[in-house]
Amino acid sequence: MRLIATLIDTRAEAMRILREVPHHSIVLLPETIEILGKTLVPISKQKDLFIIYNQNIKIDGKWFIAFHGINRGEYKFRVRKFNLWDSDIKYGYSASKPEPFTSIRNHSASLYICFDSTKIYQMKDQLINHKTEILMITGNWQYNFDYVKQVTDFALKYIPTLNYCLFSNTNTLSFIKTKTKEKRVTEAGYVISEI
Repeated sequence: MRLIATLIDTRAEAMRILREVPHHSIVLLPETIEILGKTLVPISKQKDLFIIYNQNIKIDGKWFIAFHGINRGEYKFRVRKFNLWDSDIKYGYSASKPEPFTSIRNHSASLYICFDSTKIYQMKDQLINHKTEILMITGNWQYNFDYVKQVTDFALKYIPTLNYCLFSNTNTLSFIKTKTKEKRVTEAGYVISEI
């Protein structure tokens, strides 16, 4: 099984990468590449992919920035953004309660949507109690990449069960990091790590 972090900024690039990646992979798409889950079902089934993707949702009259997990064509989880930028609020999105904890193919995982990642320091004990093995950050990050490096280094140092950090972005840089190595992509594409 493989973990894949992507660096893309269009739906067409997302679909191209999903066609290219190896079977039996876990693929993290970045924030702002909003895709309808039903368009991902066939490729998820055909290639045995677990795809984590952005599809914003409306609940009780409120809009939320949300990511969903689809495994082999079946919906598995939803995580909503809880720490909003001012621009998110301006565009009419609401904050949810923190809900980053999930599971991916029998691995404990946590997903932070863009600015949510600033709360990783404060949520360290919860990440430890959840026994997080895979930490995923997805975003439309345009500046201060040192911060993403700092927060993932912190997580790898202080969360004993953590084995992988993935950062999928719409521009400049995406990566997969472990305690001993890092793989980066700086042009449209993806990086892979065996799990």
